[in-house]
Amino acid sequence: MNILMVTATFPPRKFGGITNVSFTLAKKMASKGHNVTVYTTDAGDSLSKRLKVNDFEVVDGIKIYYFKNMNNYIAFKNRIFLPLFMFFYIRKNISDFDIIHVHDFRNFFTPLIHYYAKKYKIPYIIQAYGSLPRHYGKSRIKKVFDILWGYSILKDSAKVFAYKEEWDQYKKMGVLETKIEIIPNVVDLFESDRIPEKGQFKIKYGIKPEQKIILFVGRINKIKGVDLLIDAFFEITKEKSQYILVMVGPDDGYCSIIKKQIENLKLENNIIFTGTIFSKDKLNAYVDADVVVLPSEYEAFSNVILEAWSCGTLIIVSENCKLAEIVKKAGYVSKSDKFHLKEVIIFATNNEELKTKFIDEGKKIITREFNSDIIIKKIEKIYENVIMNNY
Repeated sequence: MNILMVTATFPPRKFGGITNVSFTLAKKMASKGHNVTVYTTDAGDSLSKRLKVNDFEVVDGIKIYYFKNMNNYIAFKNRIFLPLFMFFYIRKNISDFDIIHVHDFRNFFTPLIHYYAKKYKIPYIIQAYGSLPRHYGKSRIKKVFDILWGYSILKDSAKVFAYKEEWDQYKKMGVLETKIEIIPNVVDLFESDRIPEKGQFKIKYGIKPEQKIILFVGRINKIKGVDLLIDAFFEITKEKSQYILVMVGPDDGYCSIIKKQIENLKLENNIIFTGTIFSKDKLNAYVDADVVVLPSEYEAFSNVILEAWSCGTLIIVSENCKLAEIVKKAGYVSKSDKFHLKEVIIFATNNEELKTKFIDEGKKIITREFNSDIIIKKIEKIYENVIMNNY
């Protein structure tokens, strides 16, 4: 198959779950002998960083084109990507592909793909990654986009890939049930033989061996609930002195506000910001953490949960996480309340028997429900059926 994947961000940028999921899927499809091409932008991990724009480059068997954003500030701060030259490539080359997989929904390149895919009868798949609801950020812009293009894009798609929790969201947008495929994220998880010994992360960041680490992994963004976590952590420090909060992830426009909150609470010596860290350092962070906390206001799916379980690390999520029902089987769910979150963190990090039970169950859930080989085979079969039926 000749497969085109279109996504706003792609490695070597290491920012965000969609980036990693799209790369993993592309890499695995290429390894199965398919011709995989990726159109993406030059957006890097920070406002000032752009990826090098070449004609194309080949990474892990994937042919990748990086297109320059017209305005990187808008791309980084507002998630609005304007890779103008990509539009020319889509118009010129779209008929070369058997199928198109769009790792996004509301973006400026999506209407263009819709127009030319429909014109040349190339089937395309939309994967929104939990972004369908309008009530979480930019609701007015989302509504306008949907009126102008969104409903038509979904209506004319060959398939849409959804998390279980997105089924009803797609239906409300007018998507036929026969077009909705339940597909979990394809995630490259840490293998058990790669798990390092404890202590390396603590040594690197000057954390005492006896201190307990509360770990947050994700974008520093209001929707991620980091302000709630800091408030809960402040309540913990009133009773427990051995805890330290580690924040792993890039500033997504909210760091200055959070740091002001930390300053007001006089927590500067109790919280570590690492920024974005990769591979070995990230693995060491998970291993040394006593608990990983995901306090998001809204979370359709999180790779962090699966990564934590694969490292044998306890997880706490907020009740707003759409995977909360699954996490209940192998972790803790907290209310969006600083006092309740405080109590859950203290209980979770001091109950070794339950911790061992949850970690074992978490690994079983990964094997049972998030096996990447099974997910890849399912996606490959969907691609083949869509092409055969030419939707």
